[in-house]
Amino acid sequence: MEDFLQPIRGGRISDHITEQIRKAILSRKLIPGDRLPTEVELAEKFKTSRVTIREAIRMLELHGFLHVKKGARGGTFVKGIDLDVVKNSLLDYLHFGELTVDNIFEVRFILEPAAAVLAAKRRTESDLDEMKKIIEETDVFIKKMSNSKNVESLMERSYEDDLNIKFHKAIAKASHNPILGVTLESVVDLHHAEINLLKPKLKTKSLSLKGHKLIYEHILNQNGEFARMEMISHLNGIKKIFLKMESQVKM
Repeated sequence: MEDFLQPIRGGRISDHITEQIRKAILSRKLIPGDRLPTEVELAEKFKTSRVTIREAIRMLELHGFLHVKKGARGGTFVKGIDLDVVKNSLLDYLHFGELTVDNIFEVRFILEPAAAVLAAKRRTESDLDEMKKIIEETDVFIKKMSNSKNVESLMERSYEDDLNIKFHKAIAKASHNPILGVTLESVVDLHHAEINLLKPKLKTKSLSLKGHKLIYEHILNQNGEFARMEMISHLNGIKKIFLKMESQVKM
């Protein structure tokens, strides 16, 4: 570690320290689980104060690179890149009205048809079982809702644990491309935030289920082109509904 952490000359010292440690993590010179030297040791290495070291560590912890543990076995450990930090930043944009339905669906149209093609090619039996289970659970839920006198309350609870979101994440997982999977999961989480904000009706879930069944069949039969086309058709239908809901909220 001493080889790539260098004393700071000029500028805001805590920013330089933060950048050196961040680069060390991104270049894998420091990997998740590695323990950083103590504040005293880092202060000596960087020729600065413990207060400055503490400030740099706090910034890296805030951005999900480090984790500070208390107690006898405590210390400052490399956490790696926390994707939840990225997702939460995007969610904040959504809640403040900076992200629109159009923004989110533009990205979904780029990623999800490609994910469907890869899922059709690479899906395992476990992937198929997961998708089929989600579809069956959605079917049961919609039938239960159709016969319930307390639809509003049940719908409210369903927004938190949305089966529609789970299905799209299952396709991302079945693509067996970790970069696509992680990226798509972040985008789908933004759509989940849309669901919580706009609260679609039961008929939207029914429409989604119809699309999911068709997409699943094409993935099951390993027909990537049909899976891609069905995903585009599905997204088009859902986008129209969410654009209408968004316009009503802004009125």
